[in-house]
Amino acid sequence: MVAFILPANSVTGGYDIENSCRFQGNASVEATSAVLTLATASGNTKVGTLSIWVKRSTLGQNDAFFTSSADANNLSGLRFNSNDVLDWASKDGGSENLRFKTNAVFRDVSAWYHIVLAINTAESSAGDGFKMWVNGVAQTFGTATYTQDATLSFNEASGTMMLGGKQVDTSDYFSGYMADAYWIDGTQYAASDFGETDEDSGIWKPKSASVTFGTNGFKLEFKGTGTSADSSGIGADTSGNTNHFAVANLAATDVT
Repeated sequence: MVAFILPANSVTGGYDIENSCRFQGNASVEATSAVLTLATASGNTKVGTLSIWVKRSTLGQNDAFFTSSADANNLSGLRFNSNDVLDWASKDGGSENLRFKTNAVFRDVSAWYHIVLAINTAESSAGDGFKMWVNGVAQTFGTATYTQDATLSFNEASGTMMLGGKQVDTSDYFSGYMADAYWIDGTQYAASDFGETDEDSGIWKPKSASVTFGTNGFKLEFKGTGTSADSSGIGADTSGNTNHFAVANLAATDVT
């Protein structure tokens, strides 16, 4: 699937994303575990929405960019796998309860992908319970394993969320850029809540989202340059929840 390139002034008006964060986690680039982490509290373990802009730097490897786990038997996460498809996996008590791999491949390293993942496992059907859009386009899946009422690790008490790698065994580090990252605890939103098609250019563009974040929800705009888990840090949460992420192997120069 082709991503959209968003040069300056390519779209008219609206909401601007000012910053991104560079993650250098691929061994062929720089073998560093550049990650952001957040300890989670008890939230809604069936319903959540991710919205994030991602730009890849390498292809043909497992690049996990948003994961969470309590332990090796209880985990959830989204990655580009070695076949360059988007691959979601989730386990509860050691059993895989959700697994989705897109039919589309994502091999454009020159531009940005806007990925929205919306889950509500209380729904009886996979079509309603697991939805994904890339640049506003609804995705179809070659692999689709769905379990009604499946538990998500993202909103579990004593869990850890991670941007930039696979949290459970600190592997599959992401190499690329992330921007305007939202996680919503307890509500299933659509891509149209976070982006829209520009009426002049036809390009998919971001918009300011009006959402209810829930207990573990956050918004990362990467406006800070500090390395502490606070409002001036690289992982500062600007949602109002103060769910600030801890910083590892990232520096002010990675805010671009």
